Amino acid sequence: MTGRIVALSLAAVLTLATAAQAETDYAHQGPYFQLGGGMAVPSGNQFGAGTSVAGSLSAKLGVDIVDYVSAEFQFDALPSEDIYIVTFQQRTRILTGRWQPFLLGGIGWGKTDFSSHFVVRLGGGLDYMIDEHWSAGIDVSYVFMFDGSTTAPNFANFGLAVRYGF
Repeated sequence: MTGRIVALSLAAVLTLATAAQAETDYAHQGPYFQLGGGMAVPSGNQFGAGTSVAGSLSAKLGVDIVDYVSAEFQFDALPSEDIYIVTFQQRTRILTGRWQPFLLGGIGWGKTDFSSHFVVRLGGGLDYMIDEHWSAGIDVSYVFMFDGSTTAPNFANFGLAVRYGF
């Protein structure tokens, strides 16, 4: 069920963005910083007892390498679930106008309670360029955590963020 929600959310974001016209090219090369928050929805009952949604905080530090491709580090915290994740990921923009849909994928490390996990993140989103430096965006990603057992929490993360490009 969560997988369908993620897929439908991503399809809606990409459909809206490709319908928008690119009046100005906001392609940017250089470093950026992003702060955001949102909610994480577990796959099954993998968070604490009776928890169906957890708040999440995120920070990204990245660099736009070329017009359409960025490399970034993302830090996520789900404090109520004692989950902390760091991923290194690639962000690929589909358009470089005011509306910028993107896909992302990456790998990293996660910590839950006293366990460490290998992490894979896949997702996408839509940024709206306010001006040449500032943007606001939405994103959805699915986080797979692996530790050799079936108890590692997998979840969909829905977020809102503000970004500043230097």
